[in-house]
This record gives sequence, C-alpha cells and structure tokens, in this order.
Amino acid sequence: NASRSAVALFHNRGWTAIINDSIIDSVLFFCHLSIGFLCSVISYAYIQGRHLNSVNATILSLIAFYIGHFLSGIVTSMITSAVVTIFVCFAEKYEYFEVFS
Repeated sequence: NASRSAVALFHNRGWTAIINDSIIDSVLFFCHLSIGFLCSVISYAYIQGRHLNSVNATILSLIAFYIGHFLSGIVTSMITSAVVTIFVCFAEKYEYFEVFS
C-alpha cells in the first residue's frame, strides 16, 4: 500500500521523470566496481609481497573483488534508501521546503 501511494503521489505531481533520471544508481554502481577493484589490487599486492605464485594471487584477487563488491553493495543500499526517502518526503510536503529554502 505504501509503495502504491508513493508511486501515485509522484504521478500526481508529475515527478516520474525526476525519479527515472536519478543518477544515484549509476554513481553507486561505479562505487561498487571501484571498491571491488581497490580490494583486488590491495590483495594482489599483498600476495605478491608474500611471494606466492601468480595463480593463487589471481584467484584470491578475484575473491577479494567479489567480497569488496558485495560489502559495498550492503553499505550503499542504505544510501539508496535514504535518497528514495528524501524524494518521498519532498514530494509529500514540497510546500514546506519552498517556504524555508
């Protein structure tokens, strides 16, 4: 019910384009990839410093990439939820924000 009323609210206000054009998902996906890549590079450098063979370094680097990507996804899902909440709050009481801005 709550999601249907939020969608109806955005349709009534004409804000569906704002929600569709939100770039937060693209930015956060780039952050996922960057954090995964950073974890992979750090683990590869650590393993090479320990003088292990390159097959182990590659496999462990891929595992580090997936772990970093997964953990950053958990953290950024909270950011995505906060952005959606701000959109809904602004859509419900946009007059209040116009007076105090």
